[in-house]
Amino acid sequence: MINGDVHMDPLSKLIGVICMTVLALTYQSALVQGVILGIVILCGLIYGKRTVRILGRVTRYLLLFGIPFFFVQLLWVPGDTTILQLGPVHLTLEALDYAAAITCRLFTLFLTSVIYLATTDPRDVVLMLTQQLRVPYRFAYAVSLSLRFLPILTEETEIIRSTHQLRGMRPPKGVSERIQAWKIFSIAIFVNSVRRMQMIASAMDAKGFGAYSSRTYMKTIKTTWFSLIMIVAFIGSTFIVLYYV
Repeated sequence: MINGDVHMDPLSKLIGVICMTVLALTYQSALVQGVILGIVILCGLIYGKRTVRILGRVTRYLLLFGIPFFFVQLLWVPGDTTILQLGPVHLTLEALDYAAAITCRLFTLFLTSVIYLATTDPRDVVLMLTQQLRVPYRFAYAVSLSLRFLPILTEETEIIRSTHQLRGMRPPKGVSERIQAWKIFSIAIFVNSVRRMQMIASAMDAKGFGAYSSRTYMKTIKTTWFSLIMIVAFIGSTFIVLYYV
């Protein structure tokens, strides 16, 4: 594992995410999907301890959805080759392959996005969109705000949870108490998010955002030779896999 972040510009990482997404959406085999997921996890390990910690937290929540989804697909997808029979329930090889493939695909798509967000500064994403892809800066800043709100919402969630613990609120028991607790929790997050968006909107109006058709930037995102090599490697390897596999 590498302790420091691997220095890649946002565009080359975005090309890598797109290539992995194309591969994940193309193949239906559980073996191929497992290999793709393994490559994504390996990339997360290469990016360092911080990314690994983020992936660990995200994976715990992802498993809460992925494991039930796997068993639902395993039980309901029809097939011809029975590998196990439990009374009226038939577990088939085709259902096992499909359930494993679709579950690995969900993990791949989600984890690639998490790795990109965890290793990319939202400000660099804006610069990449406006300077390299020539996207209008109004749209680019909208993307930046959406990327910024994801870690902010996570931080707000932890603050509210800690506040409830300091106030001596006991953990909810039963379905009704859990629903009520989540209702209070969601309202608090929603109110804080609306207040923060109003503050950002007021600050943007005060600074005259959108008054001019173009903007100047203190920082410039340059396409280096390393970035070009990585882009060619991502696209080339994707075409090779699509052609031969």
